[in-house]
Amino acid sequence: MTLSLSVVSFLAAAAICAGLLLWLRPWLARYALARPNARSSHKVPTPQGGGIAVVAATTIVVVAAEIFFANQLGDQWRLSIVLASAIGLALVGVTDDLRPLDAIPRLVLQIAAVAAIIATFPADMRIVPSIPWWLDRAVMLVGGIWLVNLVNFMDGIDWMTVAEIVPATAALSLFGLMGLLPPEATLVALALCGA
Repeated sequence: MTLSLSVVSFLAAAAICAGLLLWLRPWLARYALARPNARSSHKVPTPQGGGIAVVAATTIVVVAAEIFFANQLGDQWRLSIVLASAIGLALVGVTDDLRPLDAIPRLVLQIAAVAAIIATFPADMRIVPSIPWWLDRAVMLVGGIWLVNLVNFMDGIDWMTVAEIVPATAALSLFGLMGLLPPEATLVALALCGA
């Protein structure tokens, strides 16, 4: 992945997300307003659902790169599965923000999205090589579901998700630019960091 594509991906995701947030804010303020309660960090009613702009901007940039720079990216099939899972999780989240979902259907959809992503991993990719393959994958599944719910919880605290995701995606982007991550993972990290 070239440096110029990296910079363009980052800046395009930032610009698209900012534009979407400006465009969506009145709608979110009208239909997806989080009212302060004893557990929230908000002092005033706050629009929620901005994550849809982040996911949309990231998806737009990644899909455009898949179309126009396919020769610089690796396995597009895996990338498509990851994007579809992220979009599915975003739709579950925005639906839950607008009209709360029961816990079981939400959990089943989260399990399906995380399992689809894990299914794209190379067979030799392991977290703990000393345990059986199936147990390693089960640990990944539980960890992925935990992460989805942690991010959902943190999203209710002003700026906390941004404070966590920007350094992580910036570090992944740097690793990718050093050649330590596949180009498609680097692209997603750059676009998500920008968004």
